[in-house]
Amino acid sequence: MSFINRVNKYDAKLLEGRIETEGAVIGCLMSDMLLLDDYLLEDSDFVTIDGLFLFKLIKTLRNKNINDISEFDILNINEKIYEKFQEMGGMRLVYDMRSRIEKSNFQSYIDELYKQNAILQATDDGWDFTKEVDFNGRKIVPIEIFKKYDSQQFIDYLDYQRNKIMIPNLESGVQEEMMDITDEFLESCHLGMESGIPFGRAGMNIENKDIYTFPTISDQIGGYIEGTLNMVAAHSNVGKSTLMTSIAMSLLHQDRKILFINNEQSATPFRISFIFWILCNKLNYYKLTKSKLISGNSTDEDKRMLKQVQRIWREEYYGRVFFVSFNDADMKAVTNKIRQKHLEDGFDTVIYDTFKAEFTNPNKEAVHLELIKASRELHKTVKKYNMIGLASMQLAMNSLGRLFLDASCLSQSKQVVEILETLIIMRSTYSEEFDENNKKYYCNPYKLTRVANKWEKIPYKVDKDKTYRMIFISKCRTGSTSSADGEAMLLSFDGSKGQFKEVCKCKPKHITIG
Repeated sequence: MSFINRVNKYDAKLLEGRIETEGAVIGCLMSDMLLLDDYLLEDSDFVTIDGLFLFKLIKTLRNKNINDISEFDILNINEKIYEKFQEMGGMRLVYDMRSRIEKSNFQSYIDELYKQNAILQATDDGWDFTKEVDFNGRKIVPIEIFKKYDSQQFIDYLDYQRNKIMIPNLESGVQEEMMDITDEFLESCHLGMESGIPFGRAGMNIENKDIYTFPTISDQIGGYIEGTLNMVAAHSNVGKSTLMTSIAMSLLHQDRKILFINNEQSATPFRISFIFWILCNKLNYYKLTKSKLISGNSTDEDKRMLKQVQRIWREEYYGRVFFVSFNDADMKAVTNKIRQKHLEDGFDTVIYDTFKAEFTNPNKEAVHLELIKASRELHKTVKKYNMIGLASMQLAMNSLGRLFLDASCLSQSKQVVEILETLIIMRSTYSEEFDENNKKYYCNPYKLTRVANKWEKIPYKVDKDKTYRMIFISKCRTGSTSSADGEAMLLSFDGSKGQFKEVCKCKPKHITIG
């Protein structure tokens, strides 16, 4: 492998290891062409003739939305490129280069490439790294020392020339600015541009009336911000998945594209949840239940309404919801799928159900560490791609019976909660909480009502024949949390149809029941 003309001017010592470095980077790109979408690479980054040719080839294929190399796709570019590719070894070369690398080491490979390019750039600026110099009281030849450096260490060596030599940052999302309160920022606040994506409404029903989902909760947390991870936590069989399905319908109303990832269930329960959400909220039809649908006892009227559901789904939602089911909680596979669907199809929201570590390890401490690591990987991914992330997690069993829930109910709560933008916790309710005569457990439900030009808390009579869930806002950027004001939100819950509805606020007791 030889070098392009422009680098022949450099001392041979500056080009030592260059062929291997470019080969490693190209090998990784051959293994995963989507890496081109993640990292800043240009033709000028490659100085070997073969390396430059292969990079241009991979880039051309990727620009055609091709994700894997094949002779057929190369031939479709043009015959000259195909002939050159065959002269280099064709697909045997591809297989050989793939076999020589570890894709998991791509960041180290590309960092080495960035460092070597920076060395050449600094040489162009007049630096001579091949001559012996004094450094920290000893004699060194810089180019020999640089072999042990990463790109940032090299930049540190050239501290006063930091602004001349730029290394692409491997960790995206770093923002720097001199802090000021600008007119533009104030205007964006006035226009509501600093708030997140709301999930309080989900369009209009057949009567042209607004469909309200969780307007109070959405306002309280300020909506969901892109580039953040948010969480819904509850015990088993409380309705986490149903709650997130309802939130998803509001986000779809905001033109989001949602990737559902599940490691516990197939797509069927979610498909049924969508069906009943449209039946009840869009069509105001309540005669069909989940059990009737699943058991095959739908009436002719039910079937006609289901065809309307199908039509609405295809007209309003189809193409914006994608479902993936994994057999385990392998977070690497999850983040790879998120990356793929975002880069290939533009999905901007991911809902992950249920968040947990790989519980194959009998060591409890190891399981907790896996959970922390997995949560950070998911957070890192949604931040990198500026997506809304919403995940569910089961509460610790020792929190059963607690009436007032907070972040301490999560396993390894401090390490997990610190990366979350918002945390909503949900639990079942107890009949004692709605008994006005039971002062120990009564939750004092109320509604805010405008009386004589001011808002007053008016006691609310709960229908004891209905089922309810209680929502706690444990973390949000507005600071309006349940722990701060001692309040929670009551939702009515119809499990037979998978429906939630905000009812009123309440003040649950800080005690344990049962």
